[in-house]
Amino acid sequence: MSKGHGALQRRIITFVRESPSFHTIESLRWKVFEEDWTERSQAVERLSTSANTSFSRSVLKLGQSGQLIIEKRPLSSLQECVHHYPGKTLDARVRWMRQQLLPALVEWITDKSGAGPRYGESSNEEYHLNENPDKVQTIGRQWTNIEKSVRYAFLKTGGQSWLELICRVRFLLGMSNLKPVNGASWSVAQLVNACLAQSPSNQSLGDRLREFSKHVLPKEESESLKFKSQIHTFTEIPHRGDCRLKYETCEELLKRRPEVVRQLSGFREPPESRWLHQFPREVKHFGPELHKLFDKKIFEDFQFLKPASP
Repeated sequence: MSKGHGALQRRIITFVRESPSFHTIESLRWKVFEEDWTERSQAVERLSTSANTSFSRSVLKLGQSGQLIIEKRPLSSLQECVHHYPGKTLDARVRWMRQQLLPALVEWITDKSGAGPRYGESSNEEYHLNENPDKVQTIGRQWTNIEKSVRYAFLKTGGQSWLELICRVRFLLGMSNLKPVNGASWSVAQLVNACLAQSPSNQSLGDRLREFSKHVLPKEESESLKFKSQIHTFTEIPHRGDCRLKYETCEELLKRRPEVVRQLSGFREPPESRWLHQFPREVKHFGPELHKLFDKKIFEDFQFLKPASP
């Protein structure tokens, strides 16, 4: 950057103060450089490593001096993904594609008949506890102090949800090998809500159960796991190798953004043939460029920027 670190840092602070809820280092670097290119009537295919390093160094210095707050964390929603993930790449073409196509996936997953998360809340709950075995002991002690009251509520009301809640928690704690039959796909939080809908007058127990469900799967963890589940809905993510969009995802993107998908390298329309209906998964070739929509960096930490308190 020819304008020097001082000028660059002033621009960074101005950008963050004007829209403090929007920027990450990854997204803001593009905005700053694009302004420079517009002034010079030029564009580039890729951010240079030196320019990116210079920008990141300037932001980190602002964080160290207390002029900015830098929060490192993964993305927690598709909405955040739309805003911040395109800037994770240094490739201008990949960034453009992500800016064009990610909103289409948000449209798809929010449609009533659209794609749902690959893993439900109950599966995410089990995954979270399996990844945090020490936590099981903590919530076990909490449940010991609540279960008697829950059993009494079940005996008093005869409500099926109370029984399902007991079975669900005992299954999560390893106290039973049996999953609840009707509530097998329900999380603790969902079962708690169902129980309290049946017995709204029991406010004291309700408060204890709500607090308990927050400990089983905190809101932040729930949102993060839901987001990861949605990405798995769209994409095949192997342990090794590159991510690849599922065929259904490619088809949906073509339906919702045909003008974008058709101009990506490698896309081919099928030749006309009366036999194509027999091979529905082979009628289009989407090419390698579309599959760059996601890579494993989507699960990395992003650096969110906030203005320091005056």
